[in-house]
Amino acid sequence: MKQKTKKMGLILLLVCLLVFTATPVFAQELPEPFCGNLSTADCDILIASQEAMLGVESGVYNSEMNLLISGVPGLPADEVSFNLSQDATYSFDPKLVAGLAKVQMMKPEEITANVEDVLDLLVNFYGSLGYDGHMNLVMSQEVADILSAEAQTPIPNDFDVAFRIVDGYGFLDLASLAAFAPDTEGLQGWAGIDLLTLMKMGLQQGLDPNAVNAAGNSMPASLAGFGIGNYLNSPEGRAMMEQFVKVERLRDETIDGQDVAIFRSTFDFGRFVGSPIFRDLVLSQLDTINQAAKTDLTQDQVTEGLTMLSFVGPMLFTGLDFHSAQAIGLDDQYVHQSEFVFDWDLSSLVGVAKMVDSQGEMGLSTMLGDSAPVISFEITSNASDFNSAPAVETPENAQIIPLEALSQ
Repeated sequence: MKQKTKKMGLILLLVCLLVFTATPVFAQELPEPFCGNLSTADCDILIASQEAMLGVESGVYNSEMNLLISGVPGLPADEVSFNLSQDATYSFDPKLVAGLAKVQMMKPEEITANVEDVLDLLVNFYGSLGYDGHMNLVMSQEVADILSAEAQTPIPNDFDVAFRIVDGYGFLDLASLAAFAPDTEGLQGWAGIDLLTLMKMGLQQGLDPNAVNAAGNSMPASLAGFGIGNYLNSPEGRAMMEQFVKVERLRDETIDGQDVAIFRSTFDFGRFVGSPIFRDLVLSQLDTINQAAKTDLTQDQVTEGLTMLSFVGPMLFTGLDFHSAQAIGLDDQYVHQSEFVFDWDLSSLVGVAKMVDSQGEMGLSTMLGDSAPVISFEITSNASDFNSAPAVETPENAQIIPLEALSQ
């Protein structure tokens, strides 16, 4: 019985992590959106939409996420691919969302100086988050076997789960467990776990200033990733990036009876990585990069690599489609549809490698062979019922699994 409870708890925790990863980010950018060469009227639509989305308290959405990586040497599988779809209702406190947006604009040293406030904000946000959804994940059997080995529990290549987050607890429909463990088939009802306490424990360890100082680091390791992201959200960072972003308004459409304006933003990654701006950005954030990646790269090493990249970068990224799009209601200013696309045909990489290593001395041609590497990551979502979604409630008679059961 103990083993089954522990297994149930671990599966529940795994699904919780998957849901948190897949839950979309809701309007957490306070700086004005990139407008490029848009007219003032069109730019005003983007600004008004940003303000409207920051005030959203609840809604309904469905999303689909697709990942494909193939032809890349060193992968644990010949092809890594999965499809994740969700239908969900959500609710949260918009004031806390605005607070998180401000954190994304803070400099690393500001975050370090306000660790306790950041911790409280994160805990309060996830403690107030409501989520009620259905999720389906499909992947190849090879990938499922690899994940099963990592998680030390069987993970099927195609499964559905019904899941809720209420008051800091994560709840799983027990019928979903049958996909992971056939011996649980026939179970009914819901099981829950105290996600918020687990999160507090993890955050407190990761944000402990004493532990950071003892290690000699300038900021908590768990916040190291904020460095570059926060810099790009700053006025200086956005001014730097704006020249590489193309924003255009496409033909208007109609969604659910409402006219929507379609805006598409395309990022010129090839020109960006080949520019002095990219070099200066990487060098200015080298300490943060080393800490986040647990490396000890020197400025000379990075400069040498960036010099090479400035020559091959534009050629390397010719096959990259990196854009986002959103459909904004002309009446309510809400984002009714959104799309994120990162499609990279890396066949040009093979050509560059053969050109650089024409004699085969570096082994690049041998390593890559005649493969045609492809990396594709796409997310599409549809949203509705803004501020009028049904309340997310705790399942009746849910069984709460003690956290101690996970370690027994």
